[in-house]
Amino acid sequence: MYTSGTTGNPKGVLLNNINDVSSAQDAAMYFPLSPVDKTMNMSPWFHRGGLHSGGPAPALYIGGEVIILCYLHPKTCLKYAEKYGVSFLIGAPPMLKILSQTPKTRCRLMLLKRNHHHRSTT
Repeated sequence: MYTSGTTGNPKGVLLNNINDVSSAQDAAMYFPLSPVDKTMNMSPWFHRGGLHSGGPAPALYIGGEVIILCYLHPKTCLKYAEKYGVSFLIGAPPMLKILSQTPKTRCRLMLLKRNHHHRSTT
C-alpha cells in the first residue's frame, strides 16, 4: 500500500494484522462506533485515513455498516447519507468544503445529525 502523505511523493505504508486491528480499535473507541452505525468515508481507501477514519476497517471490526462511494460526487454523497441513514460522514477539509457548497446541504446534514443523535440515545 502506498500513500503520498504531505510530501506528494509515494512511500510505502507497512500494514500487518496488529496494525490494522489496533487502528480499527482506536477509531471505534474515539468515534465511538457501535454495531448499529453506518459510516461513509469520502477519502480514498488507498490512504490510511480512508481505511481507518470511519472507513471499512473500524466499522466492519465493530460490526457496523459501510456505505461505499466510487468517487466524491457531492449530490450522490448527500443522497446516500440520507437514504442509508449514515451516522458518521468522514472527509478531509477540502472534501467537506465541496460538500458544503452543494445546494440543500444544510438540510441534509441536519438529517445526518438527527440520525446520529437518535442512534446515540437508544
